[in-house]
Amino acid sequence: MGKRRKPATLYHGQPKSIVILARERYGDAIMLTPLIATLRQTYPEVSISIVAFSRIIFDFFNADTNISGVYHAKRDLKRYLFEFFPKKFDILFNPKNHPSTHFHIQSLIIRAKYKVGHRNTRHEALYNHIIDLGPGAHESTRNLALMGGNQ
Repeated sequence: MGKRRKPATLYHGQPKSIVILARERYGDAIMLTPLIATLRQTYPEVSISIVAFSRIIFDFFNADTNISGVYHAKRDLKRYLFEFFPKKFDILFNPKNHPSTHFHIQSLIIRAKYKVGHRNTRHEALYNHIIDLGPGAHESTRNLALMGGNQ
């Protein structure tokens, strides 16, 4: 389903827009904050959007001033479909390092020039760049690997 992505090295250039699929657990959301702060510091003008799948994660990121927009993919479908979905992004990041049908579908349908995910079943065809960290890597390290380190 969907076209096969061409493998590439890390994204080069100054991204204007990044979308991150936020994991459903509060602790996982907290572990995304170092990446978001690093993105904001490295690319001050970048638009950072978050796709949330639970209300607590939506509320958590909605309060973060580093985030340009938070969209709830399950509850506020009208806003998600009409405001978020037509957008095109430079980078999409899926922080999950295990299979997730919902994250897989979102990674397929969200329009982004360059998609990044962790090594997992069927991810090679879906992402331009696969992050391949060994087992036991800390969650914040896995997220920060989007910036190019520890691979």
